[in-house]
Formats: sequence, C-alpha cells, structure tokens
Amino acid sequence: MDKAKSVNIREAQESDAKAIIQYIRENQDRYMYMISKTDEMKLDVAYEKQMIKLHGQRENCVFFIAVERNQVIGMLNFVGGNRSRDMHDGEFGLSVHKDHFGQGIGSMLMDHLMRWGQNNKVIKRMTLFVMHSNKGAINLYKRFGFSIEGVRRKAVRFEDGRIQDLIMMGILKKEGSDEWIDAMQ
Repeated sequence: MDKAKSVNIREAQESDAKAIIQYIRENQDRYMYMISKTDEMKLDVAYEKQMIKLHGQRENCVFFIAVERNQVIGMLNFVGGNRSRDMHDGEFGLSVHKDHFGQGIGSMLMDHLMRWGQNNKVIKRMTLFVMHSNKGAINLYKRFGFSIEGVRRKAVRFEDGRIQDLIMMGILKKEGSDEWIDAMQ
C-alpha cells in the first residue's frame, strides 16, 4: 500500500493529547538526535491539551501530527515569536517514529508546514536547529529550500560523552510575496 494513502497529516487536536504523549514516551529516548530526554519533559495529558489549544489560538503557531491506524507516527511543532518584532519568525522541530524512517513521513510533514507557512500572512521566516550528524534531516530540509545559516559549536553534550554541533537552517518569504526563497540571498 502507498504510504501516502495510509497516513493522515493533520493539525493536532486536544483529543490527540494521550496519543501524542504515548508517541513521545515510545520515541524520545530511542532516537539519537533528540535534545530533550523523556524525563525532562512534562508528559501530562492536561498540559498537552493546553499546549495544543494554545497552538490553535495563535496565528503564528501550528502543530501537525502524522497518524496511521489511530497511532501518532510523526510530529511537527512550529512556534512563532511572542513579540511584535519577531512574531513573523518561528522555529520548528520534526520527529518521525523510528519504525517509519525512510517512508516519506518527514517529507509529508514538511510539505504541510511549507503550505501552511505560504498561506500564513504573519509568517515571513522559518528557522530550525538540527544536529550536524543528522544528514538525512539536513538533506530533507535542503530539499524544501532551507539553507544553512550557522553552527552552534558543541551545543549538545550526551551522557556517553558524544558532543554535537547544532546546524541552524532557515528559509524566508520573498518580500511582498508568499514565495519561499533561500535565507542566504
């Protein structure tokens, strides 16, 4: 079966809170590119519902989930700035369940984000941080037009001694347009 036909990408709803927490519990510590550990996160259904509700109330925020057979298999959380001078810019994080790597879920989530951003009158810029060794993710973001803007050297330190740089990537909207352009232009 074609993966695109069996996966539904949609905005998270408060009723998804329990499934989102289950996804985080199953995946957060299994995936070597995650900065936060499960025990550092607030995994409470009421709290998660509130976060989902807040995303729905702000014009410059969105929370997409990838769902297959009633299970969350991927997430993309975009949060825009809180102040008048930075509300046009936002940062996002994307994750896909390890059992679904290489199946196009990340591309599907990115496609939804890019279309949402293109139609959003507030958003003019998107930013992300990705570990330097996560070549698959870096290539995914480049395919969607993001460019490398900088490096935060030795930004992540793991308990086992590994140290990772964080790559900052971004994309801009062309002034007066809804067209995305290379952030380095």
